[in-house]
Amino acid sequence: FKSGDSVVGAAVMEPELAYLYPGGVFWHFLPNYTFEQISADEKAMGDNVKGLVDNYVFKFPLCIGNPLSLTTPNFVELEI
Repeated sequence: FKSGDSVVGAAVMEPELAYLYPGGVFWHFLPNYTFEQISADEKAMGDNVKGLVDNYVFKFPLCIGNPLSLTTPNFVELEI
C-alpha cells in the first residue's frame, strides 16, 4: 500500500450467541437477534470447547456471518 491509500475495514460484529449443541465437527449457536443457527468449526472454537454449557450465552465475533473465535467467560455458575 502507498501512504495515501485507504483500506475499508472488515464488518465485524460481536453478538451474543446461545450455545445449542455439538454436531459432528461443528458446534451450533443461536443469535439473540434472529432464529437462524450459526455453526462454528474446530478452528473457530479452539480449546474453548471445554467451557461450553448448554443454553449459556457467549460472545462470538462474526465477520460477514462467519464465526471468528469464541470468547468464553472467566467464570460460569453451575447448579449441581
